[in-house]
Amino acid sequence: DGFTIRGYGNGDFSPFGLYCSGGSGDCSPTIRNCVFTNNISDAPVDLRDGAAAYVEGGSPKFENCRFTNNASTFNRGSALTSSEANPELYDCVFEGNRSAMGGGAVFALRNDSSGENATFTNCQFIDNDTRADENGAVEGPGGAIGSWGPTTVLRFNGCSFSGNIATQGGVLWVEESPLNYMSGCVLENNEATEADGGGALYLPSYFTNDQIENNLFCGNCDGDGCDTEDQVAPLFGGQVDHIESLNTFETTCVPTGACCLGTECVITTEADCGGDYLGDNSDCLGNPCLALGGCCTDFTCSISSEADCAGDYLGDGTDCLGNP
Repeated sequence: DGFTIRGYGNGDFSPFGLYCSGGSGDCSPTIRNCVFTNNISDAPVDLRDGAAAYVEGGSPKFENCRFTNNASTFNRGSALTSSEANPELYDCVFEGNRSAMGGGAVFALRNDSSGENATFTNCQFIDNDTRADENGAVEGPGGAIGSWGPTTVLRFNGCSFSGNIATQGGVLWVEESPLNYMSGCVLENNEATEADGGGALYLPSYFTNDQIENNLFCGNCDGDGCDTEDQVAPLFGGQVDHIESLNTFETTCVPTGACCLGTECVITTEADCGGDYLGDNSDCLGNPCLALGGCCTDFTCSISSEADCAGDYLGDGTDCLGNP
């Protein structure tokens, strides 16, 4: 809880800031409130993926962590690589990461058919790309996330994606798996540089991929433009009508923010919020819709929700000033 992993990687063969290996599924720590920043994998070795964190087996949890400015100069998934594992990430931020071969922030591969390769809930992906050099040209696919293998499974719930860029799949590039899930997400102003590249998503098996629904796509462009078939590619025939029936597509973006529906937080526009709208560009990190107050446990006061308080809850809006 609360540590920073910074500056790992110097051309070694295993330059990971964090390496979690659990072939028998026994590497499953919970990592909270941590920062992974400025880690770099620059070894010129084929498939030497990852820089900040590499998860190989097990089901670790990352809660309220930040992955920023990590780089994989020759390979993939600089912030997080998941191989035959099922990490769960909640309220995490991936910003400014780059990987030349693909999956600017995250790369997932080799599912052992026992579950997802990664699950992301209320996470943000901002300004990730597939450049080898910070000021160089975009080189690979999957600006934020890349997925390789026919059974690789990724799940995104209530996430936001903005400013990510790649050759194909400004947000997500999938090599062949039809098993990806995305719901309640906002994908805005992402870019693929190639024609038919999919400014937001590149899904070659979309015809069996019915799990992309209730998302907002806006301002995501590829080399052809910013229409539906440019934001998600490749689409053929009735697939355009099908994905439009499940999601909202706009060529330009209306500001979005956090919307409280009771204690549930979703990202939406002010007009579409049926509850309490918290303002443009606000987010759901930490769930601002939960009522919080002081919680007394023995002689210690902490701020929590009533449901999470293991002691005496002092009421909504109370604080710990003076240690009540």
